[in-house]
Amino acid sequence: MEINMAILVFFLLLLIYTLMSEAFTVMFRLTGMNTEKARFQVISMLTNSGFTTNESELILKDPLRRKLALLTMLFGYAFTATVVSIAINVILRLNESKDFDILRFILPFLFWGCGFLLLIRTRWMRRQFDKMIESLGNRMIHSGKNKNSVIILDYIGEFVLAEVQVNRLPEPLQDKTISQASLKERYAISVLMVKRPGILVSNVSGAVSVRPRDRLILFGPPSSIRSLFQKTD
Repeated sequence: MEINMAILVFFLLLLIYTLMSEAFTVMFRLTGMNTEKARFQVISMLTNSGFTTNESELILKDPLRRKLALLTMLFGYAFTATVVSIAINVILRLNESKDFDILRFILPFLFWGCGFLLLIRTRWMRRQFDKMIESLGNRMIHSGKNKNSVIILDYIGEFVLAEVQVNRLPEPLQDKTISQASLKERYAISVLMVKRPGILVSNVSGAVSVRPRDRLILFGPPSSIRSLFQKTD
């Protein structure tokens, strides 16, 4: 019975690990990273093998992603310590057992293993889990009606491609068009795209005005973008 419980706990931990890995991947994806890059970085952090590729700059230079990375690594350390402790206890119990039967060990292992594979490979369940994490993540990332969120999509030299959720219109943009606000001249910021409910402005001219609830795709220095949209009074 103890062996069966140990095997069950092992696969429960494996299921938790898989779910948390997927959850952190979704959270990083919500910050603007594509799924493949996000999953690679999450696995690297969870396994404590580091994330030393060039793509790590997408995490290190973004405050929100740094916080997510810290949580991911802390979970990875805690999970590794727990698994090692359980594995040592199981091995010690197996060595102490005088009537150990290999079949009593293999059959439950195969049973719970098949159950685990069915769970993680069921697309419907994964979609539902991803939707739940996305809903929670969006509330966390875009919380606060008066707070603008700046998501770095990519680094290009000293400049970045960023997405900004405008919840509070910055003073330099109030009652002004992009041309009147002199974003290019004063901040070296180019507005590449404006997304509004039901509207996508892909060819942005200087006559366009930024409104609350707009989502902007910008190109420019990260310090200028954050200074403009995340400056607190």
